[in-house]
Amino acid sequence: MAVRPCPAQPISLPDAPPPEVSPPPTQIEEIVVTARRYSEVLRAVPMSVKPVSGAQIERDNLADLYELGATVPGLSLLATPTFNFVFMRGIGSGYNRGFEQSVGIVIDDVYYGRPSYISNALVDLAGVEVLKGPQGTLYGKNSSAGLIHLKSAAPGPVWQAGLDLLGGTRARRRWRGFAGGPAGPTLAWRAAAVGDAQRGDAENTTLGSRGERNLDNTHGRLALVWLPHPAWSGWLTANTGGVDQQGSGTQLAAVRPRHLAAMRVYDPATSDDGLDDRTHQDFPGFVRRRYRDLSGRLRWERRAGTVTVIANHARMKEDVAFDADFSPIPFVVLENDERYRQRSVELRYAASLDALRYTVGAYRLDTTVAATYHIPMYLTADEIVGITGEGEIVATQAAVPDPGARRASQDTILDNAAAGSFWASQARRRQQATGTPVLETSETFFDQRSLSQALFAHLDWPLTARLSLSGGARITREHKRVQLDHVLRNEANGVTGNGNPVDSSGAPQAGFSPGGATTFPLVQPGNTQFSAGRERQETALSPRLAVHWQTRGALLFWLSHARGFKSGGFNAQPIHPGQLEFDAERSRSWELGLRSQGRSGRVRLDLSLFDARYAGLQVAAFDGVEFLVTNAANARTRGLEFDVTLAPVAGWTLNLAGAWLDARYGSFTGGPCPAREVEEVCDLSGRRLSDAPRWQLALTTDIRRLLPAGLTASGGLSAAYESATFFTRDLDVTDRRPANWQLRGRVGLGRGAWQLSLFVSNLTDLRVLADGNDVPVFRDSHFGGRIPATEVELELRLRL
Repeated sequence: MAVRPCPAQPISLPDAPPPEVSPPPTQIEEIVVTARRYSEVLRAVPMSVKPVSGAQIERDNLADLYELGATVPGLSLLATPTFNFVFMRGIGSGYNRGFEQSVGIVIDDVYYGRPSYISNALVDLAGVEVLKGPQGTLYGKNSSAGLIHLKSAAPGPVWQAGLDLLGGTRARRRWRGFAGGPAGPTLAWRAAAVGDAQRGDAENTTLGSRGERNLDNTHGRLALVWLPHPAWSGWLTANTGGVDQQGSGTQLAAVRPRHLAAMRVYDPATSDDGLDDRTHQDFPGFVRRRYRDLSGRLRWERRAGTVTVIANHARMKEDVAFDADFSPIPFVVLENDERYRQRSVELRYAASLDALRYTVGAYRLDTTVAATYHIPMYLTADEIVGITGEGEIVATQAAVPDPGARRASQDTILDNAAAGSFWASQARRRQQATGTPVLETSETFFDQRSLSQALFAHLDWPLTARLSLSGGARITREHKRVQLDHVLRNEANGVTGNGNPVDSSGAPQAGFSPGGATTFPLVQPGNTQFSAGRERQETALSPRLAVHWQTRGALLFWLSHARGFKSGGFNAQPIHPGQLEFDAERSRSWELGLRSQGRSGRVRLDLSLFDARYAGLQVAAFDGVEFLVTNAANARTRGLEFDVTLAPVAGWTLNLAGAWLDARYGSFTGGPCPAREVEEVCDLSGRRLSDAPRWQLALTTDIRRLLPAGLTASGGLSAAYESATFFTRDLDVTDRRPANWQLRGRVGLGRGAWQLSLFVSNLTDLRVLADGNDVPVFRDSHFGGRIPATEVELELRLRL
């Protein structure tokens, strides 16, 4: 029985796909992916994977993962400097610094534990692979819904250089460049950088027409490949960058008359048209992010197999502050700073035993999260209950037992514009007389240390010439330790603690401290000062098994079963001890797939059916100030995905991809309620999940033509459709995006080393919200952020 190493990657390009080879004029190019940790053609991969080449990213001017997400049905993304969400096949995570996303983010084979990385600039990519379904066996670490793998361009043995210059709407200015080549007989290098800036598209009428929602990103990368010996190779990569933005990019989207009248006392221009690119916030919010990391890879080719070691050290500093009431009233502000550090190391051994190919390895990741939530309050308790109407609502709820009558009474109170104007006028006079002092503060200090260790194995075993078996398992052990301090302070006398003996319903408040803060316990029932130190430890097995059959007609069928695991953890901003901890999420899924590339090379088809069930699904619901993670009882997602590529004539390719999804809670009796409801909890059993549109379609076409004088003309059009979807876990119809189409187009002209391209995004100037949620402390008022308006950009691309 012969033992031999797995086929190695090209020694000068470790873990990178080989250079693209131009296909015949009427054929679809062959795609090479590394979804199973080694290079293979896409048509031989028995799993759902959507590759996006670096050439396509450049060609279609995809600047970030939000734009990339529109090309991948089954994937829903929100990538902004303030908020970053990723959902795949209806499963994802909200914003909470205490836990990781359900969709893993991997960059050059390294897992990154913060969702903020998805809104960083894309620069010098060889490609992106979107892996759908649980990826716990080979990638692990909370990839229970799927994984996005960004792969950087690698240093090579020949000199290369390029520069792109782009200008466009709203003073868009972007430059990006790369250069690299040999630095001696055993060393190659590649450096890349990008600077991207654009004037904001939102006018803040409260702060003197301040421009907000601007763009200011920078990123730099240096990669070195070292080849000291035919059997040894090393790769070292350093990254650094920053993101800066003014404002949160949000607007008032629907405001009750009482609240709107109160806001207009401070700024008469206030409106609740969430699509007019005008915001009305008295606090000048911002996002400042700085990150840097260093990764190293060492590979040793032996007769028996290949040993690979990958190590990474990454740091990120992020400061976020925004007007948490989203209004012109000096009310409440959220300042959220985070310091994140991660260190990881992975050891892999890959080899073949006759026809059987296998990989075994070990992995370790330790992270530190230090986050601070500072919330100053500028209104008194009387002003709050008067402006918001909460005082009257609480009194009526206690006196009226019938839910219908309570709802009618609540609507009457929230529609009372005169009361809102009166109380806002009282508050404004006091603030003008006293200089708008901070009256109370709520501070939360979150310090979490986590250690994840895993052993994994994966094998591919051809049983016959056409029938194969593949599978593996990962056993993970996680340990998390947290120290959290939640402090309430009365700034008038410096006394800390809960100064309100009862909450808004009259129930006794825990931890009563005479002279302490009274406003926060009033507007957030249960809010009390506390300190807690906790630990949790979990061990889980994530197996996967697949059988695949290759027909004589170049059809690949596969059937796979996988179990996923996402560890439990700690909320980063609880208001009482009962909110601090949440449990693990577990899943099991089936997938039946078909992949085919016709013998003519003009047609490629991917088709998959999937069914996944989740127990203890982690859901993050926005409670007015923060996203709190809880566990729903169970959920089920099932659907159909397809991807068809055609090359009907020379120089023309057409791609149609789509996804139909049915994602629902199975049992969720303790779900959140829409803000207008009078109940505390709602039964969401059988209801659809948020961020899970029933249909998603993406149609793209690319045309290239040779012209006289050696010129090449190109053009393309992409159309993305999404059916109606909810933004929030409470399934409030106000926070819902209607079905819509988004169109992008481009034309280009080039010759040899240069290419001039014109890009137009949102061709029809579609005006819909990208996201939305409840406005804190203003019951049944909502905020949102719209998708960018039509943008026109011109780019000159030079290649040497």
